[in-house]
Amino acid sequence: MIFLSTLILSFVTASFSTPIAMRLENNGPPENATFIPCVEGTTNPICLSLRHRMPSPDVITEITHPNGTVEIQHNKYTREELKKIRHQNKVRSIEYQPGEVARDGSAEFISNLAKRESAPAICRSEKQRWYDQNDWGYWYQAWHQVGSCFYCNQCTEAIAVSFAVSQTWTAELGADFAEVIKVSFSFSWGETRTLTDTRTCQWNNVESGCHSIWYQPLMAYHNGNANYQTHTHCTAAGGNPARDSYYDHNWAFANVNQIGNNNGVNQGNLGCNSGCQGNDHRQCQNGNNGGSLWPNPN
Repeated sequence: MIFLSTLILSFVTASFSTPIAMRLENNGPPENATFIPCVEGTTNPICLSLRHRMPSPDVITEITHPNGTVEIQHNKYTREELKKIRHQNKVRSIEYQPGEVARDGSAEFISNLAKRESAPAICRSEKQRWYDQNDWGYWYQAWHQVGSCFYCNQCTEAIAVSFAVSQTWTAELGADFAEVIKVSFSFSWGETRTLTDTRTCQWNNVESGCHSIWYQPLMAYHNGNANYQTHTHCTAAGGNPARDSYYDHNWAFANVNQIGNNNGVNQGNLGCNSGCQGNDHRQCQNGNNGGSLWPNPN
């Protein structure tokens, strides 16, 4: 059982221990994770601190010109304009299931058009990508011991810790949906961020003399839909009128998990008075009462 003790915000004058590096593997929330929703108008301080982590509301249009150059435009279309385009051109909206292959007929359209003309058609393609967020909030990873064990009865200890935490989204979304996440959240699948922080614990006449510092990293979650659709605009050989084609609008549910750091300051729960993991704590049995970090690992 982990018990929280008071977090001492003013650091002690004693020097900090050598930073301890930990990689916390995270492929999504554990089954028993508690999700705390954030709503409009919330006064929850954690929700307020995470507000800047929201996905970009932009519709990103990637335009590939006939000469192969690629141009990126933000908000060339609004969501409503894209909806009207789908309605006017009888474009289907297809829900993508992880593991499936989403079809994009733009290359086939250009190839068939070129075959019907005496010379290749001049075409440009536009692919729109956007993320519609439905709800968001935060959850905590499992507790992790982030230091070796201290042996003392009444002392204050400060320790420097370094975390490498993965940021993820729903697996097997496919390359196009992965691009939606990248442009909306600015990170790739499994990308890790290293967080470094200093934490201070104070132990006062506690029952057990064997202590360590535990940490429960904060994660932000975003539930919503990743979207993309493709348009091609072609001018046929001989300057014939432009021929446009509009392809399926693909969308998929995506759960996105980000580390909850706020301007470089770690967010999460600190555990003191929490004992040490494992069963071999010789460093605690033979340690000194001054609160020094015993050098031997478990």
